[in-house]
Amino acid sequence: MQYETRMSCGLVKGHAYSVTAVEEMHGTKHHLQKDFFLYNASKARSKTYINMREISERFRLPPSEYVVIPSTYEPHQEGEFILRVFSEKRSLSE
Repeated sequence: MQYETRMSCGLVKGHAYSVTAVEEMHGTKHHLQKDFFLYNASKARSKTYINMREISERFRLPPSEYVVIPSTYEPHQEGEFILRVFSEKRSLSE
């Protein structure tokens, strides 16, 4: 979900996301390089880029560590995003 401002002119036009497993990187905290995404397919993603304030979908994923990557339709366009994750079972997050 995009961060809400009083004026909607701050919203990004067309946004989406992908979810990628990062099991082999357990505990590391560094930026993922382009090569990582070339060799590791996403486990879930939004269906398309959409011009709405909120994207909501359900996925059933096995227990693992994942990275959620918001993206914009236009390259190099910045935006602020809020991420909400709901889990049926207790889970730890950082």
